[in-house]
Amino acid sequence: MKIYENKQENLLYNQILEHAIQCNLLTQRFFPRPDIFQQVKTYITSSTTTYPCVLLGNSGTGKSSIMAKLVNEVSAFSIVSYNDLPI
Repeated sequence: MKIYENKQENLLYNQILEHAIQCNLLTQRFFPRPDIFQQVKTYITSSTTTYPCVLLGNSGTGKSSIMAKLVNEVSAFSIVSYNDLPI
């Protein structure tokens, strides 16, 4: 059983590592789009946000790069937790 748990932990670790590497590569190629970036930042930091943020666009338009840049900078945002919202 211990061998199986180690394999599962390694799979998860490897997947997290691959996501981190991909995120780093995307942010290196990031072409600033301050208008879109600010719209997404405003949306996800809003206390009235109840729906997920979805970026739609053609292939190669920078959706993944924008999301990767947001992931790198989200810790600097002031985000309202669902726990803070009134019921």
